[in-house]
Amino acid sequence: MGFVGCKSRYDGIPGKRDMRVQTAVAADGLEALSTEMRDLGRRAREAARQVARSETGQKNAALFAMADGLVEAADAILAANQRDMAAARKRDLDPAMLERLELNPERIRGMADGVRQVAELPDPVGEMTDMRMRPSGIQVSA
Repeated sequence: MGFVGCKSRYDGIPGKRDMRVQTAVAADGLEALSTEMRDLGRRAREAARQVARSETGQKNAALFAMADGLVEAADAILAANQRDMAAARKRDLDPAMLERLELNPERIRGMADGVRQVAELPDPVGEMTDMRMRPSGIQVSA
């Protein structure tokens, strides 16, 4: 099993903090991740096609269900976030980044409220906006 590593140009310079990137990823693990990401992208494209063909009411129902799911799974989400935060602290992640990543019940409620707000917006699929006449004489929209 091979490893992929990365070192900083500052390694070993007296007076400089050791900037070595502490990553060693198994090459076969990297390949598995690449395969998984391609599969995720393929599934996302198919889901986008299905959503585009769905009625507005169906899309909104899915968004409201998603918001409810966030609230219902809050305890599990918070527990997973605490594990992630502990791992991030061990890796000395920047405090500002830690603050942005840390979840609490209020933030989860905010996420759910944001998803509900999206459901309340007009459905933009199929709408033509910002019609402009091109010099060639054809009309295009954004």
